[in-house]
Amino acid sequence: MPQRPVDPEMPQRPVDPEMPQRPVDPEMQHSSYDPYEEYFDNNIVIQGVSHPLPGKCWPFGGSKGRISISLPNNVLISHVSLNHIPKRISIHGTISSAPKEFSIYGKKDLESDESLLGTFLYDEDGDQLQIFKLPDYVTGSFRYITLQVKSNWGNPDYTCLYGFRVHGKLEK
Repeated sequence: MPQRPVDPEMPQRPVDPEMPQRPVDPEMQHSSYDPYEEYFDNNIVIQGVSHPLPGKCWPFGGSKGRISISLPNNVLISHVSLNHIPKRISIHGTISSAPKEFSIYGKKDLESDESLLGTFLYDEDGDQLQIFKLPDYVTGSFRYITLQVKSNWGNPDYTCLYGFRVHGKLEK
């Protein structure tokens, strides 16, 4: 069962807001041909915009997709956050392109197998920035993180990612 977001007042911050996180694969990995890829920069997902504007996102074709991110160091991950515009500023009054169910995977290095870190549900009626706590059984540090969107809120043509952040502590 996917977990719902936790309280956004949590005290932790992104890994290092000054250090840009770069995609592992510049072409990004997703489930199908992406006609939007030619026009939109996927780095917008990791730029940390706190108040996104409609259309200023990374859209990928269909309702499923994934993005892999290389962190600057190994991180003991406690939370992840996902950002999308709220319904009140959407042109259509809905956010059907918002991710709905998504999973987070981690890898220590490029050669290791992916570990499932958690499956979550983005609440379409919740805050635009939603923070999700990883289950307590998740241990170890990770350098490579994959956000896998399993569904969106009903848009069959595309899904928009406005922001994704990893929260935790650097491994010492």
